[in-house]
Amino acid sequence: MSNENEKVEDEQEAVLEVRLATLKDNMIQNRIRAIDLSISPGDLVVVERPIGLVKLPLAAGAVGLLNPDQGSVLFQSSDWQKVTYRRKLQLRTRIGRIYAHGGWIQNLTLFDNILLGPRHHTQQDEKSLNAKLQGLADTYELELVNQRPAFVPPWKLRMFQWVRALINKPDLIVAEHPLDGVPSLHHDTVFRNEAKFRKLGGCTLWVTDSSEVIERAREITAKIFRVSDERLIPYEKEKP
Repeated sequence: MSNENEKVEDEQEAVLEVRLATLKDNMIQNRIRAIDLSISPGDLVVVERPIGLVKLPLAAGAVGLLNPDQGSVLFQSSDWQKVTYRRKLQLRTRIGRIYAHGGWIQNLTLFDNILLGPRHHTQQDEKSLNAKLQGLADTYELELVNQRPAFVPPWKLRMFQWVRALINKPDLIVAEHPLDGVPSLHHDTVFRNEAKFRKLGGCTLWVTDSSEVIERAREITAKIFRVSDERLIPYEKEKP
């Protein structure tokens, strides 16, 4: 009886559930079949992208931008395929994104890019938002420069994606290759703040081809998967 209660409790706590879902991106002819994932507060799930693949459809499916061919994807117990468009927009305010290719609006300044979501989806005043922006920039050891993205070094834009992802205090961060191009001396800052985010109740889905991310994930309690034959396969535990 206790095991059944624990199972129900786990299901209630799950932030993201992928139930035997097959996700296919027709644009890049890439597919992952029968994905079975559950991510709860405090969890770190790392998926290793095979070398040579441009991207995986997992991130788009997790945030409801790609419907599964089979199975279902639920965020905070809401099935992305069954909720209204308005509800989807509301749910996505609870997700922070680290995009593989930036996701910046080029005709807006860096400030306006980062604050675009909070300005439209919250009632926070500008003074409060600016204070949060400065605080997060300090946390990532970044100097705020109110320029358009094209004038900011690419590695700093990668770091500023974490600032943008965290500004609205999300429940889940979906991160695609956020260390690409970032100098190694800044990696500890990224890992430290990601761990702090999870300690405060957040959870992270990280898609990467970085061996450093995989090795660090092995050192902590993380769920690690690799892609084999279009499926997510758990990493085997290292033999003693």
